[in-house]
Amino acid sequence: MSESIRDWISDQTLFKEAIVAFHPEAGKEYYSQNLVTRLSMFKQQESTVNGRLFGYISLDFQLTSDWELPRDIIIEPSIVINHGVNDVSGQECVQSFISPVQLPEWVPAYGRQLFVQGLAAAVSFTTSRCVYVHGGTIESVTLDELVSLEDFIADNRGDNFANIENAKVVIKTACGDIWGRFCKFWPTERPEIFPRLTAQMDDAGEQFLNVELDNDLSFTSVLNTLPYNASTDEIMVLQIKDLRQMAAIHPVVRGRGAIVDIHRDVLGEWNNQLSDVISNLWQLPYKAGREKFDYKKCMQAIRMVQLAHHDYKEDFDLSFSMLVSAIESIAQIAIPAPEKHKLHNEWKEVTKDDPQLNALFQHYCNLQSNDKRLKERFAGFVFKYCPVEQWWNLYDGDILQHGFNSHWNSGAEFSREQNEFTPVHFTTSQLENIVKDTYKYRSNFVHRGESAPHKHPVLCSTQRFFELQCNHDEIKKLEKKLCKEDRGLKEDKNTYPYKWTCGRGEKRKDHSITEGELFSTKRCLINRDLMREIAIKSISSYLAEQSKTVLL
Repeated sequence: MSESIRDWISDQTLFKEAIVAFHPEAGKEYYSQNLVTRLSMFKQQESTVNGRLFGYISLDFQLTSDWELPRDIIIEPSIVINHGVNDVSGQECVQSFISPVQLPEWVPAYGRQLFVQGLAAAVSFTTSRCVYVHGGTIESVTLDELVSLEDFIADNRGDNFANIENAKVVIKTACGDIWGRFCKFWPTERPEIFPRLTAQMDDAGEQFLNVELDNDLSFTSVLNTLPYNASTDEIMVLQIKDLRQMAAIHPVVRGRGAIVDIHRDVLGEWNNQLSDVISNLWQLPYKAGREKFDYKKCMQAIRMVQLAHHDYKEDFDLSFSMLVSAIESIAQIAIPAPEKHKLHNEWKEVTKDDPQLNALFQHYCNLQSNDKRLKERFAGFVFKYCPVEQWWNLYDGDILQHGFNSHWNSGAEFSREQNEFTPVHFTTSQLENIVKDTYKYRSNFVHRGESAPHKHPVLCSTQRFFELQCNHDEIKKLEKKLCKEDRGLKEDKNTYPYKWTCGRGEKRKDHSITEGELFSTKRCLINRDLMREIAIKSISSYLAEQSKTVLL
């Protein structure tokens, strides 16, 4: 591999290396060329005869079922970590959701978090949610980390089993291992009833393991119920190292931030979309030249979308600009730069014998070479790969919580019908100008640190698409123009369909104005949620298109 790879990991996010590690072919080459990795792979083969190597991602929602992905990657249900903070009703309100990830065979113990960082970026990109990875190296989870049930209870009873929900438990029988997961621990408030732990041992929810505790939450016994036989079987629990350390990085506050209880239909849709994105990514060549689309360029754009999600609460301007930049990075490849004017060669021939005309022509050529028309190419990419009809496919809070066709959505829909500004309220040219202005706001922030003009970064559920503001500078220009022309009211309603009143006192007067003049008095801004969906949908659509061309 020609790229330089930084070997020291520490606690930094080395995403350049993560891009390499996440690719099936490039990742295998990277790991095989690393001396420390080769030694760890040899040791891993000795110690994981029946085990599986895991990584871990921190989500801001609870994953309730396995996500099966290409190359036998599985993101498992979230282990719920409670942080001992209760709300006014006494309910746990600060939690972390750590999902184990079964890694593919080419990923060894050393440097495995690099692969997981690449996966986390893809998960964040697909779900529009924050996904984090612990930066440092964490040892492999193998069978030698299984601890006895008694030891696990002794280690976790001090914090009322705050780390137990979805923790893996295994019953080792003569016929093989039976795996399951612990349910949430609910301590009893009645002294005559002993507390107990329950583990579900099958997907159907018919077989449970019941562990009785005393009032001090110490182990007492295991009820002899199917599928457990106390005389022959042994119960072990998968003890995950540094779980608290991972959970402390990005806890989630319930009720004040992101919705953490996602409907199963939405989770299923996210799983399908994530599988498609990963499959399409891995169809692309790793690197295909400066002007061509490839896996590396797409992963860099995906990373920008992930960072936009991470930065949203702390810095709206940075988050918004990262979404626009992610689109721009792909648009410059997908939409070619403008070609030379059709009369270019003729102008060149005509001006070659006249020094002054030739100097003017050369100046024109220099201007043309520097004019990449980035704003126009950005808008062209948006409308081609995320057309306006797809803008309606936004997941609001009701959909996230209650599914796609829930009656819970009807109230919000009724309110939107009365009040919401939607794409149908604007002409095609107006929408194009709105998108181009969005690119301008990003440039102002990147080059001058100028904040985006949004006043309401988080809009109410009835305004999903745009934030509408008064453009006071344009209003002053229009009123000055109307007073100067003394236009008054016109009978031509096709040209002048709207009325505008301006002036004071006796000079106050009604004037007819055009649709364009009325539109100029308003500033229409794409809100962050719509910008996020445009970024994800347009990049995903172009990725799917290009992956198909590779297969042809």
